[in-house]
Amino acid sequence: MEKNNQYISSLLKPIAKANADKKVWSIGLNQVWLPFFTATNVTGQTEITPAVLGNPLRLQYDKNTGEVKFGSTGKPVIRVAKELADSISMVRQNFEANLLNEAHTIQMDNEKAYAEHVKLCVKMAQPIIEHDSAELTKAQLAKLELASTTTTTPDVLTHAETIVKAKGKGKGKGKGKGKTPVTTPDNTPVTTPVTTPDNTPDTSKVAELVS
Repeated sequence: MEKNNQYISSLLKPIAKANADKKVWSIGLNQVWLPFFTATNVTGQTEITPAVLGNPLRLQYDKNTGEVKFGSTGKPVIRVAKELADSISMVRQNFEANLLNEAHTIQMDNEKAYAEHVKLCVKMAQPIIEHDSAELTKAQLAKLELASTTTTTPDVLTHAETIVKAKGKGKGKGKGKGKTPVTTPDNTPVTTPVTTPDNTPDTSKVAELVS
């Protein structure tokens, strides 16, 4: 009993955060897969090449040119050695098969209880599904409404720009045009207005100059 309590206590104690590790099938390569396959090699359950366990990550080369392969981001392509990757895939497939076998066995042995638990899970999840669906719909509608009031479609914007440009070109159009400027008989423009003593335009003088 005391030994069991110690085991439970050890599970509840915080441990140092594990260092970042390359994941293969969501399981750490250096922290799980390499120790596991090293152990199975020692017991003779596997015969993975030691060089593969010693250097599990391999630089990839182009099959045709033999040059180092680079990804779209410019980084070299590095993959888990095929022999190790195949062994990991086999373990994963067997693990999945064992999980399904365990579920099937329990379902057959406790058919009624299994069916009732499935119904309970669906019932308890329904309010969460409905809530999330309603909130998502509300958020999408709010987003569409905001977009409709703060943005202008490209077609409308283009039309508006065309109108503004047209008005801009029309400004000052015909400026300087109109009536022919008044000139003297020798075609010299009259730049000083002809006025009477009370500073009102003297149209008779202009008429004399034009004639």
